[in-house]
Amino acid sequence: MIWSALLGWAGVTGMEFRGGEWWQFAGLLPFAAILGLPVAFLVTWLVGGPILRRVMRRPVGWVRAACWGAFIATIIAAFSIVIGRLNGYRISSDPTFNFWTAREVDGILTPLGWHLLARDTAIFIALGAAIGLTVRAVIGPGRKNGQ
Repeated sequence: MIWSALLGWAGVTGMEFRGGEWWQFAGLLPFAAILGLPVAFLVTWLVGGPILRRVMRRPVGWVRAACWGAFIATIIAAFSIVIGRLNGYRISSDPTFNFWTAREVDGILTPLGWHLLARDTAIFIALGAAIGLTVRAVIGPGRKNGQ
């Protein structure tokens, strides 16, 4: 699970810093580690751990590893989306709040915001599948029951 957390943090950090200058990435990397690594380990242990323990009860093939990695990433993404949209609803209900960007108007996503959310979620799920494959490569196929 340590590999999953580290790879997940690296992938999400890379997604957040894509398109930026290398000096910006290097300057913000320590802060991303201080804030992101504890979150990555906590989420991996709370969400991925129980699923991984159950899945590893019998040998795991490559396709199964990718599917379970994508499934775990989907669960994490769903929680993130629900929390983000609830926060957006809270903001939209506040009559004193007035803020807009191309992605969001007073907490409500614009069509561009929905598109970017869908794109980032798809990338995150693909990253989960890649992490599942990497973890399978590192720890092996698992073992049969009773062995």
